[in-house]
Parts: sequence; structure tokens; C-alpha cells
Amino acid sequence: EEYKMQGEKEEGKEENVELSSSYRWVKELISEIRTNLLTGVHSEDKDGNFHNSVILLDKKGRLIDIYNKIHPVPFGEFVPARKFLGNIGPLRILK
Repeated sequence: EEYKMQGEKEEGKEENVELSSSYRWVKELISEIRTNLLTGVHSEDKDGNFHNSVILLDKKGRLIDIYNKIHPVPFGEFVPARKFLGNIGPLRILK
């Protein structure tokens, strides 16, 4: 089976990303339970920039793909009190 995430990503980016200790822990867990996993992790690129990333691991815990979220949405799709908060900070990008 072949898996790949959709969306824009830079080719070869996964070789330049330092993943958090949580990634290493999840990788070990996946290799024990032998199932594919799509999950979020924190990552750092070669320039020291931190990202909120999504990774896809295969049943052996190998990194298949990584996607760095470009515009993370606060509170997911729901923004509490949007009507009262108006156009402040990151809420402007949600319109």
C-alpha cells in the first residue's frame, strides 16, 4: 500500500526537519502496535523555525510524509465569541 498526504510541501523537506521527542515516542509505539498513523507533532526546520506539523507514519514507524501547517486556525474551525471579538489578530485570516 502507498500513502501520501495531499497539499503543498517542499520536496525533500522531511530530510531537513528535526522532529520533537514526541515523534520519536510515537514512532516507537507504532512500530510495536504495527498500524499506520496520521498525527500532529511539533517540528523544527534546518533554519530553527518551529512548525505545527502533520506526519504520516507507516506500520513500521517510518516517516512517509510530513506537512507543515501554513495557517493554523485557533480553536480549530470554531472560534468562540467571533461576533464580539471582531477583526483582531489572527481572526482576520479566518474570514
